[in-house]
Formats: sequence, structure tokens, C-alpha cells
Amino acid sequence: MQSLELLKARIEGARTLRSIVRTMKILAAVGVRQDEKAKASLAEYLRTIELGLHVALRSREDGAMRKAGRDEESGPSVLALVIGSDMGMCGQFNERIAAFAFGRLGSLAPGHVTVIATGERVALRLEELGLPPDSILACPANPATGVAIAIRQVLVRIDAWRGESRGGRVLVFYNRHAGRGVEVECRMRQLLPVDEVYLREVRERPWKSRSLPQFRMDGRDLLHAYLRGLVHASLYGTFLDSLESENAARLEAMEAAERNIDEHLAELRACFNEARQEAITSELLDIIAGVEAAATQSTTGRLGQK
Repeated sequence: MQSLELLKARIEGARTLRSIVRTMKILAAVGVRQDEKAKASLAEYLRTIELGLHVALRSREDGAMRKAGRDEESGPSVLALVIGSDMGMCGQFNERIAAFAFGRLGSLAPGHVTVIATGERVALRLEELGLPPDSILACPANPATGVAIAIRQVLVRIDAWRGESRGGRVLVFYNRHAGRGVEVECRMRQLLPVDEVYLREVRERPWKSRSLPQFRMDGRDLLHAYLRGLVHASLYGTFLDSLESENAARLEAMEAAERNIDEHLAELRACFNEARQEAITSELLDIIAGVEAAATQSTTGRLGQK
């Protein structure tokens, strides 16, 4: 049986750890809410981009529309962006997305795949799987800071890669909050070339007024400007999805940790109560034994006097 002092120290340590876990749980829940608000704002921005795309696509011929956003030469090369996390305490967040990306890219020829990882931890997991990243970027911590910087760095690398490979696909691998509690799922999005089916759907959407807005700049330049805005918004949305799923995974991990700490605290309190009861019983027995010994000595003394 452990001493009462040791049990008290362990209980106090568990209480301190529980307060830390509870704080992390609250921060994760707040982070999920912030990411949801940022995604709602981004949806309005994306709607504006799609309205402009509709006008730009309607002003061009159908054949030109099919070429919009596509590379002149679509080669076998692939640029893969794998979004992870360096914050920790989010379960198997990095392991799952690394395994998912390897499952999609592992069959491709090594010379045709260029991997960019956001975060040292997911880069390490990819390297362990045999898919070492060519470059590593810092992970954004929240929607307000870091996301814009990460997007600029990604776009610079995409431009450089497209100049070297002369075509190919740009794929993004990320975790996404499934919308059911704290469940997270792995997803893959093709960033470039822009999906032709999506462009056709945007072009065929009904326009609320009887005439389209007019513009003075070159139609091709306008279309490319909106496509760049679309790529930027898609990247931003992908990072927001990853951040939301990371906070959801951390919330799940903290809830599990809180349950385990509560169970451990209950066991420690039970051990403490048992040890305390044994200590009290031992003290009472010592007192009773002392009283009995004193009574025996007193009786023996009186008999001796007689």
C-alpha cells in the first residue's frame, strides 16, 4: 500500500493534468468553431468567383471553355501537396493522411512524383513509408495566421514545378471533418488542371437577370484571373478543412484523455480512502492496545500492593 503523502501527490498531479487537458479541449472546440466561420466566409468569396467565372465562360466559345484551366501538355508528372500538423495531441492525424497519400501515389514512377509536405511530422511519416517529400513547409496554426503565407509558398512552388515539368496534375491530400461529431476522413482534391465538368456546370448555371455584365479587359485575361482566384480559394478551403479536422481530432483525443484521467482519479481516490482508513484503524488499534496495556499494569500494581 502506498503512503498517504505519495497518493496525495499523485492525486494533485492528476488534477493538474486534467485541468490542462480540459483547457486543450476548450481550445480545440473554439478552433473548430473559428474554422467553421472562416469556411462560411470563404464560401461567399467562392460564390463571387463563380459568378465572375460564369460571365467569363459565357463570353467565350465552347471549345475555348474546354481548354480553360488545362495545361497545353498534360504529362504524367504529379505534384502532391500533403497537409499535416505539427501541433501534436491530435491522435493519428499525420499517420492517416500519410498512409492515404502513399496509397494513391505509391504506384507512380518515383521520377514523376514531386511531394510537398506541410509539417515535419507528416514529412517524417511519408519518409518512413518510402515517399520522402522534396520540400517541407511550415504548418499554419489557425485561419488568421499562417494560412496566407502557406498558400503563397505553395503557389510559388507550383509555378516553378509547372515550368519544369510542362504539364501534369497538382493533387492535394488532406484530412476533412466529416461533419458527424468528431469523425475525420482523408480526402484528395485535384487542384490543377481545373475540372472541366465543374467549369461546364458553372457556365450552365442560370443567370438571374436578362443580360450579362459587360467588361473591357481581354476575355482570356479575365478568365485566367478568375481561374487563379479559384485555385487560391480552393487551396484556402483545403487548409481550412485540414485545420478543422485537426481541431476535431484533438478534441476527440482530449475527450478520451479526460475520461482516462477521471477513471485514474477515481482509482487514486479509492486507494487514498483505503490507505487513510487503514491508517485510522491502525491508530485506533494502537490506542486500544495502549489503554489495555495501561489497565493491565494498573491491575498488576494493585494486586502487588495487596
